[in-house]
Amino acid sequence: MTAEEILHVATQQFLRHGLRNVSMDDLARICGISKKTIYKFFEDKESLIRRALEEFLHHQRLISDLSAQQAQNAIEAHCRMVRQLSLQMQEFTTHVTYELRKYYPALWELIENFHKTYVTGFIRENLKRGIREGLYEKDVDTEMTPSFYVALIRGVLMFDTDLMKNYSFPKVYQYLILYHLMAITTPAGKEEIKRQFSELNL
Repeated sequence: MTAEEILHVATQQFLRHGLRNVSMDDLARICGISKKTIYKFFEDKESLIRRALEEFLHHQRLISDLSAQQAQNAIEAHCRMVRQLSLQMQEFTTHVTYELRKYYPALWELIENFHKTYVTGFIRENLKRGIREGLYEKDVDTEMTPSFYVALIRGVLMFDTDLMKNYSFPKVYQYLILYHLMAITTPAGKEEIKRQFSELNL
């Protein structure tokens, strides 16, 4: 089994069960290999989690960039991203973010930096595009709004454990994006939202 295959299994298990609930013994058993094989590729559990997190964030960048490139407009870019990330995160548990903050603060910084740099940049460019296309209001603050967006995502998806217990990640994430878009769109933008989001079965 390759390091990439082990990473894939580990990521799915961490997302589904949390970091502390998945031991190296569990991973070896699920992968059908010995722990020695895992340690051949990864020094310890923290290094495995780091690699899994780095791969996960890299994949999120690819999804977002591809969504923006393939979309016909700024709103479709959001919907494409929602669709792909919802598929990827169907079994997401908030235990993961809690455990990263509590037990792996250095790794949590990777997520914080991802939000502060990549996500804010992505939203800023999406806002500028939507304004040019007449889908977003011209007076939307393209510097302040990305910070609001990140705060909303972090506050709900990473800290509101009660909400995440009652609803699936895809449902919550889709409504967060809809909430964000409805606040900044023109009448034409709202019509585009109806068209795009009807395909997501909200």
